[in-house]
Amino acid sequence: MGDRPDGDGRVEIIVAYGGLDGVRQLLQFSDHIEVVAPEPARRLIHRLAARTAHTHRPATVNTSAETVHPPLI
Repeated sequence: MGDRPDGDGRVEIIVAYGGLDGVRQLLQFSDHIEVVAPEPARRLIHRLAARTAHTHRPATVNTSAETVHPPLI
């Protein structure tokens, strides 16, 4: 733990949770944090962030006056 050797100002910390789902708490840090391990935690954060981005995507309006959202990919 400590300053990274490349001097970019990032700090490595280790966080332990009783279960994988605990990493949800890290989403509050948005792009100010990167989960680097374990891989299942990285995948969960990625999936949750993608769902959040999809939920909050800009709406497009069609000519029938109903709001249309692009499909989740």
